[in-house]
Amino acid sequence: MRILLFLLLIFLLYQLWRFSELRAKMIRKKTVKTQPKIEAHPMVQCQRCETFVPKNESIDYKGRAFCGEKCRDESRP
Repeated sequence: MRILLFLLLIFLLYQLWRFSELRAKMIRKKTVKTQPKIEAHPMVQCQRCETFVPKNESIDYKGRAFCGEKCRDESRP
């Protein structure tokens, strides 16, 4: 009789462990699906203040990249 109770206890612990693993796997899948994809943009250096900004946010003026209008205007002759 004790052997049957022992086997039942082992079986229940195994089922509990299996359920928790399955639930953790489902949570991980949801987390991965909800994360937004991050797009990487090449960085360029401002010709005046030498800070780096994404190329899509930089201002091009006569083939030179600037971080903003202020740096562009200050570098004009």
